Amino acid sequence: MTEGQESAQPTDPAQPKTSTSTQGRILLVTKGLLEKNGYARVSTEKVAKATVISKRTLYQFYPSKINLVKGLFIESVRLVRAGNADLEFASPDKFPTELGKFISNFCNEFGCFRESLLAELDKEHPLVSKRIRIWKSKFLGFTVKRILERGQLIGSVRNDIEIRALTAVVIIAIATIANDGVSPRSDMTLDPEMALDILIHGFLR
Repeated sequence: MTEGQESAQPTDPAQPKTSTSTQGRILLVTKGLLEKNGYARVSTEKVAKATVISKRTLYQFYPSKINLVKGLFIESVRLVRAGNADLEFASPDKFPTELGKFISNFCNEFGCFRESLLAELDKEHPLVSKRIRIWKSKFLGFTVKRILERGQLIGSVRNDIEIRALTAVVIIAIATIANDGVSPRSDMTLDPEMALDILIHGFLR
């Protein structure tokens, strides 16, 4: 199978449903190793050892290192989507808190897929890194806008202009947090987490 055929797709029903499964434990360990060491210094042997399973068991789920990365990405997508469900039912007084949870969850789940990791993948698996970048960008923009439109419906966001402004700033801040603290679009002088806190709790009703 070619790299393009194997590239990460965020809708794989074979992925783990809970973090207590063997697959879930493998992915949790993989995430920690990637965040600490980067792609080049992670191996299937290290993942198997840290998960306390045999390489044979690991290969039954993920036969290569890039399969581990793709499996982790798919699971992160699933968890962010699941966590986002609470915002659909948030009351006006709870909306800022739930928006903050979404942002925190997104940054946590995709923290290991920051630009430094994707730059490493560019060298060996460019199609995978490209697809992850595209998905993150499209999902984040669409989801933040949809969340704020929901906020407008329940009275937490006032109008379309505010939706567009908040969407742009929130996306920049999340991208800054999730990409090694370097914003790809803006020279922000405020700490991005502080800026988000001010936005969420200062401007939303």
